[in-house]
Amino acid sequence: MTPRRPTVAVVVGAGASVAAGFPQTSDLLQPVLDALPQRKHILTSTVNCVTDLHMASAILDALRTRFNASDIDFELVIASLEELMSSSVGRGPVIAAFTSANPELAQLFDGGLLAYAHTSAIEAVLEAVRSCSPTSVEQQASAQSLIRLLTCVAQRARVVVVSLNYDTVLDNALTSVDGFIRTARTCYSRFNPENWIATVESRSQNLFMHLHGSLRFGFSPITELAPGVPFDEAVKYNVVEDAAESTRGRVMSHVSVDGQFLIASPIIAGRHKGAKMLYNVRPYAYYNATALQEIATADRLLVIGYGWRDDHINAWIDEHIRSHAAARVVIVTKRTGKDLFGNTAQERRLLRLAPTDRRRDSIYEPVAGGSEPLATHGEMGHAYLVATGLPLDPEAQAAVLSQLLD
Repeated sequence: MTPRRPTVAVVVGAGASVAAGFPQTSDLLQPVLDALPQRKHILTSTVNCVTDLHMASAILDALRTRFNASDIDFELVIASLEELMSSSVGRGPVIAAFTSANPELAQLFDGGLLAYAHTSAIEAVLEAVRSCSPTSVEQQASAQSLIRLLTCVAQRARVVVVSLNYDTVLDNALTSVDGFIRTARTCYSRFNPENWIATVESRSQNLFMHLHGSLRFGFSPITELAPGVPFDEAVKYNVVEDAAESTRGRVMSHVSVDGQFLIASPIIAGRHKGAKMLYNVRPYAYYNATALQEIATADRLLVIGYGWRDDHINAWIDEHIRSHAAARVVIVTKRTGKDLFGNTAQERRLLRLAPTDRRRDSIYEPVAGGSEPLATHGEMGHAYLVATGLPLDPEAQAAVLSQLLD
């Protein structure tokens, strides 16, 4: 009998894409703010005028009263739009019964206007990512380093990639299955649950999941909707530009659960991501269930460029460590000397992985004027940390492969 190949679950976060030339999370805030409507057309039986709206500044000012500047990102703005939409139609959370809206924000409580703003914000995110690609020598080296690492792992293990990124850098890196099947005479593929479930249960093929969506995800033309198919169920286009064209100007439907809009779109953004994946079933609910199972039960876990800001992903990684007494977790991230002791999600997570390991503060990439670390990669509590990010030098890659596969 052929021995079962080990399964390596790979979580790929924004840091991997940033190294390959794509925008950081912080870079997406301004494009989203710029995309929000600046004027509002008021038309009633007695009034017909256009008034300045200042939606971006109003939302930003409101968020600054509660959040630190470093915590305000494009996803928080999108979440604000969704919560305003919920409140504007009386479907806000229970707490709304005990609070009143800020009068200065009253002009924003317009369902149609907020739906348009939300669509514009999502399009701005996608356009910002779409306009980037690995162009410099360093960016191309980072992309190739990531592909080379996964290719080496796949030679000796079954690989399950859970990408949190919208870009397509890794789409063709491995021979893998993502559940989408091309339909006749179309330029897009539909998610096939039966095929996906059978492939997952066989545990014989590599899997690839864009857990939060992809530049290649769009909507099928309205003229091609089949009976019973949701208006805006995600399909996967062969060409990124075709996916973009399918979403332009198309207002998304609004699933409302417990007073919260869980908006369907080509990407999962904002807050309540876990709920959004559950209620936008194909492919997201299937991906959600598979990602939890695969990450929790995988023989090895590789985390690349993840910033530890998604609670559902953090819970799955915690479950992996809890379920494996001798867990082998490898983390590839950018951790410089200036990051040490910082109150960031990443630093807090590393402290949890190695609460008693004194070496945890000696593994980092040196910065100008800083002291030299004992190592740029090494064992740290439950994990093996590579603090230099991408691209990996030959020594670091060999260490990662040894930790995962030997």
